[in-house]
Amino acid sequence: MPIRGLLGFGGGATGMANAGGAGEPVEYSVEVKLWGGGGSASSRPSPVSNRGGGGGAFVKASFTATSGTVLYAYVGKAVAHASPAADYASANSGGKGGPGPGDVGAPGGGHSFFTINAPHPRGKGSTPVDPAIMAVAAGGGGGSGSGQGGGAAAIGGTGGTGPGPAAYGRGGTPTAGGAAGPKGGQSGGFLYGGDGMASGGGPGNPIQGGGGGGSGWYGGGGASHHECCWAEASGGGGGSSYGRPTHADLPGTVTFSSSGGANATSGDAGAGGEPDPQWNGTAKYGRGRGGNAGETGYEGRIIINYGPPTNVTENTASYGYSGSDQSVNLPPG
Repeated sequence: MPIRGLLGFGGGATGMANAGGAGEPVEYSVEVKLWGGGGSASSRPSPVSNRGGGGGAFVKASFTATSGTVLYAYVGKAVAHASPAADYASANSGGKGGPGPGDVGAPGGGHSFFTINAPHPRGKGSTPVDPAIMAVAAGGGGGSGSGQGGGAAAIGGTGGTGPGPAAYGRGGTPTAGGAAGPKGGQSGGFLYGGDGMASGGGPGNPIQGGGGGGSGWYGGGGASHHECCWAEASGGGGGSSYGRPTHADLPGTVTFSSSGGANATSGDAGAGGEPDPQWNGTAKYGRGRGGNAGETGYEGRIIINYGPPTNVTENTASYGYSGSDQSVNLPPG
């Protein structure tokens, strides 16, 4: 059974790296660190600054693997507001912000994940290769004209909202996508975040679209739009993270540690795992974009370390988002 949402599990490498004789496999201690993509900020022009995207989640998987094992890395994407539909069709992108004709909602961040010995298709939704997925670090929800995106976590955070009923998208859980806002938007689902509701044509001024949900093992829901005299536009929910404890091609179990991203506030929303020594304060892996400038959230990251148990960082591969497969093949000793 999968580790449902990574609740209550600590981590640590447990392998032994042995240089075997001729023809014998070599064992490595391996760490895979994943940051999901951050949610983007709303583009509504005003001095109010609570319209940013939620932070992406962090997951670290630690295990023993033998030479010849291939680790495929898929990094969460941060999608700009005006991106074409094909950008949202990727398995690594979050839900689309609610489109115009009024102010558009902001997109959610994409999830990062890795597989063992099986490349994964690039489209959204379930595939025959899904049992090879070992860990997912979810993406943060997108902001809107009046509400911020929810942070990604083991259970994703709900989006923020302005005055009125709770029109925000709900966070993804270990077993189900987050619900959409009550007036419209798309619920999240397995490996995708829900789209925010379109702004519509009125009544009310300004008309604002809802924020998109962050993607994840189960993605967050997209938020409803602004509707005069009912509610303000709201933020999308964050996605949920995941870890699988065993794989037929691994000699032992996998252990995990994880931390969630922050719900958006006035500035950039913190990503999970920021205290990790390999998190980069310049690239800001997984942070949700703050403010109200309509800027794109920060993309996720995957770092793969492998080596002997006394020096697991002897070898390091670091990956940003790519439209093609990226992988590490553990070498012979």
